[in-house]
Amino acid sequence: MCVPSTAASPVHRSCKIADNSRHQVSDSKAAYKLRAASLAAGFPNTSSCSSLNRFCSSGLKAVADIAHAISSGSIEVGIALGAEQMSIGGDALEKPFDEEVTKQSPESSDCMQPMGWTSENVSRDFGITREEMDKYAAESFQRAERAQKASLFADEIVPIKTRIQDAKGEWKEVTLTQDDGIRAGTTAESLGKIRVAFPQWGPTTTGGNASQVTDGGEFFFSFPMQNLAASPLLGSH
Repeated sequence: MCVPSTAASPVHRSCKIADNSRHQVSDSKAAYKLRAASLAAGFPNTSSCSSLNRFCSSGLKAVADIAHAISSGSIEVGIALGAEQMSIGGDALEKPFDEEVTKQSPESSDCMQPMGWTSENVSRDFGITREEMDKYAAESFQRAERAQKASLFADEIVPIKTRIQDAKGEWKEVTLTQDDGIRAGTTAESLGKIRVAFPQWGPTTTGGNASQVTDGGEFFFSFPMQNLAASPLLGSH
């Protein structure tokens, strides 16, 4: 997924892809998948690409890396991509890290705790109530619903053909053209009826006001503005 150079407009090519899966950030094959995908997409093997892992910040880190490479003159055009694949499960540690290391700081062991535990800690530390979380989540759903109905982001979504497994366990081919995680008609009152997800840690986080289990991705195409009109590759956009 890197931009190839043309005879009329040679450019340095780079592609920074973030393996940004909240529940599966430790994918040892991420670099292979990225390289195979870029070649399958038609980019030449002279185009560079790399993967990175900074957990939930991986996509932003990919964008920052491309921006820094352009500003330093290392490349002229780059694509940053973040991908989320929560449906393949978690990456819980098989066993704790070396206690001789983690006992040196409470934060060293805390950083490996589950996200649900973190959510409850944050809400408690900053005094955020269940009602406030439900109200905020409902407003987010309502804004997303209005935007989708108005097709505000339709021209930014690339249709993806894939296979999914339905509730009956049967596989079928579909073309995805919009975010299917938006829950139409969501209100703070309806969210307030959902049971707490992590009662062992706190009373605020639920399946309604927390992130859904979802797969998706997006990419960011970056280049210096002075190249916009000069390049036949970019000049028409």
